[in-house]
Amino acid sequence: MEKNIQRAQRERDLVESNARDLEYQKGVLSEQLATVSEQLRGRSEQLEWSSKQVMSLCDQLERKSEQLKSVFE
Repeated sequence: MEKNIQRAQRERDLVESNARDLEYQKGVLSEQLATVSEQLRGRSEQLEWSSKQVMSLCDQLERKSEQLKSVFE
């Protein structure tokens, strides 16, 4: 009977320890996810800015191309 009680207490302690470990890991992973999300948000903003720059350059090239066509016609 005493052995069963001791075994049950050890199992309970182990379960509680595992639960604490999982909570800690959850916190670490949540922080990592927040960091990666922020990095992705920053990269997305950079790509959006770069895309706008490329579109602007394309528009400028198109206008220059039209000007050159009219000069040679």
